[in-house]
Amino acid sequence: EDNFLSCTNSFGSEHQLVIAEKLNGGKISNSFGEYTVDLSGVESVSSDCKIEASCSFGDLTLLVPKRFTVVHKSSKSFADFSVSDTPNDITEGEIHLHASVSFGDLTIEYI
Repeated sequence: EDNFLSCTNSFGSEHQLVIAEKLNGGKISNSFGEYTVDLSGVESVSSDCKIEASCSFGDLTLLVPKRFTVVHKSSKSFADFSVSDTPNDITEGEIHLHASVSFGDLTIEYI
């Protein structure tokens, strides 16, 4: 809504495709499940695009097109945070990810 994403998953397995002309930011929440948030439907990101993500007792995967860079800060408790692959050398924008992970896994996967 209004180019802000709001994605929530609890106790299940979900794949969410985000479609936006220009993503301004948003919130992602996952607990006790496997959640994939796919940003391949995002055409561009605003200059101050910030996404807050929380994952508790589950797995959260953020699929990010290689044309964007993810700059991340994370706090974790008994959790893993990983990045798979790398963005292009020249990118079209940055996504600032502020993540909190407890007893789970968060993966940024460049596609």
